Amino acid sequence: MFPLQKADLCLLSLLRRLHLRNCCSPSGRLRVAVWASLASTLLLAGAGVAFSQTCSVQVTNTTHPTIAPSFYVNDSGTFTITGPANGQIYVTALQNGVVADSNVNTGLTIGAGGSLPIQATETSPYLGAWAEYWSVNGVPCSPFPLQFIVASGPFVFQYNPTHPNLSPNFLVNDAVMVKISGTPNSTVASSETVDGGSPIYYNGWTPQTDSNGNWGPISGTETAAYVGWYTEVWSTGSTQLSPAPISFVVANQQPTATLQNLTHPSNGNALMVGDQYTITIPNAIPNIPVNMTLNGTNANYGNANSSGVFTYTNTATTTGYYSEQWYTFSM
Repeated sequence: MFPLQKADLCLLSLLRRLHLRNCCSPSGRLRVAVWASLASTLLLAGAGVAFSQTCSVQVTNTTHPTIAPSFYVNDSGTFTITGPANGQIYVTALQNGVVADSNVNTGLTIGAGGSLPIQATETSPYLGAWAEYWSVNGVPCSPFPLQFIVASGPFVFQYNPTHPNLSPNFLVNDAVMVKISGTPNSTVASSETVDGGSPIYYNGWTPQTDSNGNWGPISGTETAAYVGWYTEVWSTGSTQLSPAPISFVVANQQPTATLQNLTHPSNGNALMVGDQYTITIPNAIPNIPVNMTLNGTNANYGNANSSGVFTYTNTATTTGYYSEQWYTFSM
């Protein structure tokens, strides 16, 4: 059953939308399944790098302030980036799970005062759920990612605050948050299917929406009892909320990634220039794409094979400290 129990209640791209330059084309697609992150650290012989700076992004909706950081179509607002003065701003953005911008250099820098406001108007090409990974000088901006929705009308926005990069999907024991902007002073209802079964109806969630039509955010926990594939449709009064349906997965585990030094196995994750190494993910979904992010740059490294095993082999060429985030899908 649905994990939010009543007991829990008391460019045609990001840069064009933000009126910036240096747009780049989409670089990949993420399917509807668990996008689970796997951390693997490569240590190459040489000096390490430590970041002491901080960065944040804050969103205001000028047109409809009460639904920020989300927007209705044609709403205007401001994205304020705060970070080190003169820092260079980069962003990777996903729209409905599709990579819209991949580590794009916005051409903008933080001002001497340590912040930069960016004006935005959310027109119809930007409809959908967004996850944006902002960074300044390679330092990730909190929240990382920034999650919001651009809707044509009343909406429901479900997200994962425990593992934001997995949204709209979850691992067991992840928190789930649901926020609604619908019709004012109305009853909230939902229906869902689990693993393709018959719809289950939940009528009369409490409380009702407030005088602005807002409800939540309401929180719950995705325990092991909720593992499976879900579709959900939400409504306030007689108004169906978008998106409809919401599709997501609650998974038992995220995949594991391991690094093997083929040239000097006894060195573990420490590599020397010229060493050959292999990254292995043994428990992915068969034929699923695998991506890796390094210092804000995301790229596709091929697919898992028909048995759900992914292997990537390369040679270390440059000294430095490397922290890689590998991504795939898993049940």
